[in-house]
Amino acid sequence: MEKPFSNHLAGETSPYLLQHAHNPVDWYPWTDESLNKAKNENKLMIISIGYAACHWCHVMEKESFEDPEVAEAMNAGFVSVKVDREERPDIDQVYMHAAYVVTGRGGWPLNVITLPDGRPVYAGTYFRKQDWLNVLNYFSTRFKADPAELSRHAEEIHQEVKRFDKAPVSRTPVVKNPEELEKLFQEWLRILDFSEGGTKGTPKFPMASNLEFLLHYGFLTKNPEALRAVELTLDKMAAGGIFDHIGGGFSRYSVDDHWHVPHFEKMLYDNAQLVSIYSKAFRFLRKPRYEEIVRSTLIFVKREITSPDGLFYSSLDADSEGREGEYYTWKGAEVDQHLGDNAELFKEYFCITEDGNWEDGRNVLHVSKEDLGIKHGMSNEELNRIVNKSINILFEVRQKKIPPSLDNKILTSSNALMISGYIEAYKAFGDQEFLQKAERAALIYKEMLDEHNQLYRLYRISNIEHPVSSIQHPPSSIRKQTAFLDDYAFLIKAFLDLYQVTFDDSWLVRTETLIDYTVSHYFDPASGFFFFTSDYDPALIDRKMELSDNVIPGSNSMMALNLFIFGRITGKGKWSALAKSMLDKMVSSIYNNPSFHSNWSILLTHILIPPYEIAIVGSNCLNLLNEFNKYYLPHVLFYGGIAESGNEMLKGKEVHGKTMIYVCREQTCSEPFDSDEKALHYLQTELEHG
Repeated sequence: MEKPFSNHLAGETSPYLLQHAHNPVDWYPWTDESLNKAKNENKLMIISIGYAACHWCHVMEKESFEDPEVAEAMNAGFVSVKVDREERPDIDQVYMHAAYVVTGRGGWPLNVITLPDGRPVYAGTYFRKQDWLNVLNYFSTRFKADPAELSRHAEEIHQEVKRFDKAPVSRTPVVKNPEELEKLFQEWLRILDFSEGGTKGTPKFPMASNLEFLLHYGFLTKNPEALRAVELTLDKMAAGGIFDHIGGGFSRYSVDDHWHVPHFEKMLYDNAQLVSIYSKAFRFLRKPRYEEIVRSTLIFVKREITSPDGLFYSSLDADSEGREGEYYTWKGAEVDQHLGDNAELFKEYFCITEDGNWEDGRNVLHVSKEDLGIKHGMSNEELNRIVNKSINILFEVRQKKIPPSLDNKILTSSNALMISGYIEAYKAFGDQEFLQKAERAALIYKEMLDEHNQLYRLYRISNIEHPVSSIQHPPSSIRKQTAFLDDYAFLIKAFLDLYQVTFDDSWLVRTETLIDYTVSHYFDPASGFFFFTSDYDPALIDRKMELSDNVIPGSNSMMALNLFIFGRITGKGKWSALAKSMLDKMVSSIYNNPSFHSNWSILLTHILIPPYEIAIVGSNCLNLLNEFNKYYLPHVLFYGGIAESGNEMLKGKEVHGKTMIYVCREQTCSEPFDSDEKALHYLQTELEHG
């Protein structure tokens, strides 16, 4: 069907921008053309930021951006610019901080009114149609009546925006006293929810880096509360509606405090990190349910968000058929129709009611707290058989429904997280397919640097057609948008992870290349931290640093952790020293707000309790390495090879005709062991005695 309107987004490749390409609003992408148009015509700008899977973005589009009255107001008085926040997180960061200045909160869609020079005068998230018209009318009138006063107001907001994420100037050198970790954990106890898991309050996000730190800390200190917090959270999420019990994978967050009702969009970055933490927790706690969660999630990843060349797409929408959660929720009558005699048991198991446990008589599946085996006089094996058979039936039914739209962008940062997720699953379960998928994706990135070692944020936007999508995707686009610090940081981590399971020195070589590039083009010697954008990137109204951790670890904390690990496994101490220097400036922030500095806290743990390094040299090195990988050893770094290699740390460790294991700490090594059992026993003894 021919569209009545087409605007300047029609030639874009972002699925989010293409969703708006036929709005009557005369949208522009973020380009020099659109920015210069606002200046040349002396018009206010509307900068509207979102992403393809965002439910409330769709709502505001339908209510406002598809409305002729709203479009007329926007087209008459403004230059309107649409931004995909996943393509341009740098723009999103700047204007999200403006929203916090103006309203005290953020989110998407993010809608900002700016002066022609890009300085914000107002920012908010979702607006109903009339509220949005009121905002447009107010600022249009105010700009015409007193532009100088509005400019003064904009400069006040601009100065506040500049204060966000500024590097700390004070230093609190970390003292190597492990008791400092207990002090830090006392701060965690103030915020942990020991009833429902996660941290207190709503909504509940699966903050994987929080769980990473708590599991790491609990392992080292044997602190039962830390371990209970991790296990409780993982169990609650696995039982809750945030997990897709029919098709696998996790939604972005839960809107309630019980993990029951999700915000249904599925993001690659969430699922990648959750694969990692469930794999690590399995290696420590050995709960079969965690293996089920990992394998089910990876089946989802393979089936629904893996590209033909082995990379990974960004997300699946929250909506389908015009309704949020339509694809994932069920009416009681549907379950009766398809499951027959097993319907009642299945409905009990997943808390399905005739009236619905969510909206419009629909049900979100979450596992009952009742012991239904005892209640119905059947074994757990029989109960699980019936439930799994029913899941398979409903999965086939669901496959015939119209699925949510796919955002087929391939982002470097999210793909790197998925590579690391596959590696953790490989370590936990020894499945060679998982390692092969990690290597296949990483090899593409290994070869895609340009002649200046510059990385790109978008590897490819595929030209596939999704069954539900009315969007016509343009031909594949290679290498779009230069990378940001998070792309480098997570890819460096992925390469380090790969080296530590393959002992392939080429990953270390590529890691050093990326580190050198980021230090040259992102590092700020004045503050001792990394900017989010490179010195090549066009300037925005502020050049940001990402210092805190959130749903995704911050790029500075990940760079610091990378530098520390790379320095330890190569003996290049200048990088570990730089990591410690960065950490010293963050210590106060870590203690003041631990849940938003959890990745920094992992580095703090490494500094306070120096990690062990295990070197394995000889023809049997990988088989022995795989034995170590079966155990959760978060405080151990690995390096090795069939023979002494270019890695300085392996010099003098080769013994002809034998494979030897060395347990080292701060470059002081044990006598060599000829079996993993002996080395593990020695390591366990060392860990118990600190």
